[in-house]
Amino acid sequence: MQLCMHLYCPNIMAALEDIDWDTILPSKIEEIGSSREPAAVSKKVSIVVSLLLFLNVPFAPLLAHLFESDDVRLRTRAGNFLEAQLNEPTTSKRRFAVATLFQTWMTKFPNHTETLRRHVVWPNALKIVLQENN
Repeated sequence: MQLCMHLYCPNIMAALEDIDWDTILPSKIEEIGSSREPAAVSKKVSIVVSLLLFLNVPFAPLLAHLFESDDVRLRTRAGNFLEAQLNEPTTSKRRFAVATLFQTWMTKFPNHTETLRRHVVWPNALKIVLQENN
């Protein structure tokens, strides 16, 4: 099996459309709550993470698939992730999830901050400077 999900994703996505999640997930799944409730979201995230770990899914192809997919549902959610949530207070971690994620990487993985700076921050800062000078 190759890591590149794009090689076989269309067939899998078609098969996944036929999965009856109600028969797989516990019958009381709706009792977890709304996706607007932080406790419910946390429980749902735990279920997804448990499945990722069980399936031994590497993060890189998963994230690439989530952001490179042409599936409208995934593109909509990826776009929502990339937008500032202006209805959230400016101090909220949910205000701009990308910045929160980046800050989490910088603080939780201090041994990788130089790599993030070298491969993410500096190249993009340089592009911005060059664009603004043109």
